[in-house]
Amino acid sequence: MTACADLSDEQPTFSDGGADTPAVAGTMYQWTFDDETPGPMAAPWFDVLGDWQVEDGAAVQSARHENAAYPRALVEDLQFTDLKMSVKCRMESGDTDRACGIMFRAVDSDNYYITRANTLEDNIRLYRVVGGGRAQFASVERPVDSDRWYTLEIEATENRIVVSWDGEPIIDTTDDTFANGAIGLWTKADSITRFDDVTAIAR
Repeated sequence: MTACADLSDEQPTFSDGGADTPAVAGTMYQWTFDDETPGPMAAPWFDVLGDWQVEDGAAVQSARHENAAYPRALVEDLQFTDLKMSVKCRMESGDTDRACGIMFRAVDSDNYYITRANTLEDNIRLYRVVGGGRAQFASVERPVDSDRWYTLEIEATENRIVVSWDGEPIIDTTDDTFANGAIGLWTKADSITRFDDVTAIAR
């Protein structure tokens, strides 16, 4: 993991966080997975559900679960309030679902925001998850192809959330459920999804 500080001119410099550390405003945290040893994702990542592995310079979730299951991995220790987060993702297979998602402001593994793209539904949606139950509060239809890299991005400022897809802002809404929390990666059911170049900038 790398982290970078003081984005007053949008140029990052690198530093590390620590246990239960609030992410420092103006700092960028980045995971490219390029130099990581193949195998289970290393700290600060931890699996909540699924089989998260580093493979060929990317993080891959390859476990197949039932329809109601949400494989996810969180970053330990760092807590974000306002942030901009992006990830490159490629949805490779899945009969029930084929999804790529970003978790943010996660209070714990069952209470968080999630924005996700779905190849089988051709849409990008935004949910709040409370007590493990999802409630959708924004959705946009877009073609989403399998086996193609996309960039999914969120920017959360106070109660405003903007979701961008391949650089295009497509959702702009507000919600007051969560003010801060952890970040993570998310899929659904039997999705086999590859993630790369995870970046989170604390505002």
